[in-house]
Amino acid sequence: MAGWRTSSSGLLQQAGIAFLNLLQEKHCGELYGHAYLSEGAEAQENGMLLTTRAGVWSLGKTLVVGFIFVLLISLGGCGGAKRSVPGRPKTVPVKVTVKYKGQPVAEANVQLLPASGGHAATGLTDAQGVARLTTFEKNDGVVPGSYRVTIRKSVLVQGGSTDPDAPPVPAKYREELPAKYASPETSGLTAEVTESTTEFTFDLPD
Repeated sequence: MAGWRTSSSGLLQQAGIAFLNLLQEKHCGELYGHAYLSEGAEAQENGMLLTTRAGVWSLGKTLVVGFIFVLLISLGGCGGAKRSVPGRPKTVPVKVTVKYKGQPVAEANVQLLPASGGHAATGLTDAQGVARLTTFEKNDGVVPGSYRVTIRKSVLVQGGSTDPDAPPVPAKYREELPAKYASPETSGLTAEVTESTTEFTFDLPD
């Protein structure tokens, strides 16, 4: 990738130089047509031409350099690939499907907790009961390893008002799934994530 960027940079610089030469020839050619208005004014006109040519060259150079700079930045981000961060463990994309009594569960919070130290991953299921997990950045996946799994869906039934003038009311939630699945000690759910095992389905009974 680095060699390709260097090659692209060289080609862009060559194109920029060619553009500058064309720009100089075009503008200077037009200026030469007006250079000899009269013999007595020739010296003054030549001085004006030199000043104008310098201005055209400077403006053209600024425009092309700016264009190349913007283009190189755009090319640097091509492909949309996630860049690795030094010291950060590699993750693999992980998809978890949650069902309860055979039906997909939307808006359920899924957590993968490492069995022996490491980085936890979380995700929220969509309308189809599918969650794509996040460890460091959105949807970047899970560090391969052994995990205990918790799944919880809570619905606000009281409190939580956003009105600053309203008296505070403690928030009250209703659990939509059996409480045992909300704790790693009682859920009984596990996941062994590897580079080849990245999809898991949990169909929860009562």
